Amino acid sequence: MKIKGFLTALLSISFLWLFYQYRLAQEQLLQAEAIVLYADYANEGDKLTYLDTAHKSLKEAITNLETIPDIPGSGYQQAQAILAKLRARLDTNEQRLQKEEQALAKLKAAQKLAKEASIMVRQSPHSSEALRNAQTKWQEAINLLMSIPDNTFASVPRQKTLSRVRNRYNAISNRLKIEKQP
Repeated sequence: MKIKGFLTALLSISFLWLFYQYRLAQEQLLQAEAIVLYADYANEGDKLTYLDTAHKSLKEAITNLETIPDIPGSGYQQAQAILAKLRARLDTNEQRLQKEEQALAKLKAAQKLAKEASIMVRQSPHSSEALRNAQTKWQEAINLLMSIPDNTFASVPRQKTLSRVRNRYNAISNRLKIEKQP
């Protein structure tokens, strides 16, 4: 009698554990599907923060789905199919995130060079050496700005900055040409 009661209790606990695992897996599958939709939206977005949030969410969803056990009724096969999609999206997201971060770094570096050049000209407006140094910095800024891809978030501010930097570069170049003339 004790063995029968023990076996009944063990079966009940096993059933409850399987039911709990099933519910947990179903919840994780639903969350993963929602994250897939969010990641698609974020990749179409216009802010680096969206990409970064999508990246973190994708990694979290992958981690959660990897915990679904390979037992009957757990949704393991479905989880594996979603994992394949999530990993592909994570790779795409990481590439885009890296591209955007590089573009933003180039934009900031170019803006810093342009600011330094402007300060040089303001501090020594009559020094040919200061003008040549400023011209070099503006040329470096132009090169950095030109290397920013068109399909990045930094491409819009790049255009505005590039226009200003080119104007200043051309003005200083003309001024240096005039100074060289006898």
